[in-house]
Amino acid sequence: MAFVNEKIPAAEIEKFGVVDTAPDGTKTVLSSKWTIDRERGAVIAYKSKVGGPYEGTQVTEYYTLHWEGEQISIAADPGPTTFPAEGSVMTWRIHDLRIPASLQDRTPEIQQLVRDAFVAKGDGYSGEQFAAVHVEFDLSSSR
Repeated sequence: MAFVNEKIPAAEIEKFGVVDTAPDGTKTVLSSKWTIDRERGAVIAYKSKVGGPYEGTQVTEYYTLHWEGEQISIAADPGPTTFPAEGSVMTWRIHDLRIPASLQDRTPEIQQLVRDAFVAKGDGYSGEQFAAVHVEFDLSSSR
């Protein structure tokens, strides 16, 4: 089985960290969709976004990958869509990957999970279909 995009079942929303709780206890659901690979037990869910044309900065989107009972934080920049003869192509640049100490020795496997999830996810669950989705890692500033 591979990653697929789905609506998050209501019972799973808090379990997978897609709820923000304000100081007054008010809860806001951050995402209603996720990208999940049930066979590998991996789920990636959207958390937030900063930047964009209004701010005059690059968009950075933040995600959490849940795998092996741990949470891995991801910061990714969606690149511009290109339109070669084969069809539209999207690129994601992963520039921060916060892996817990317990999983550090499995970094290549985690990077493959992230790559597979972002290829399946495409562009923010917009429904746009791409001929290809490329995922690049630039972790030079990541810890």
